Amino acid sequence: MRELARRSFLALRTVQDEVAKLEAANLIVSRSNEYQRFYRANPEHPLHSVLQQLVRRGKAQAKPNPRKLPSRRKKGRGG
Repeated sequence: MRELARRSFLALRTVQDEVAKLEAANLIVSRSNEYQRFYRANPEHPLHSVLQQLVRRGKAQAKPNPRKLPSRRKKGRGG
């Protein structure tokens, strides 16, 4: 989860919530080795092939670095 949070620039709690939703929808499955939990797409899910295509297309797109994007914070008054 921490690696996903780091790579996605999202808060750990946000990643935990989203992964829980995906697991509840049976879109992902997990296993544990006592120290870590591993997640993967569920190949048995009816939407697996469609989602796999979407991921491949998204991966091929150039991704901006969120840290280099303009800030979305509101500017202070009087500025």
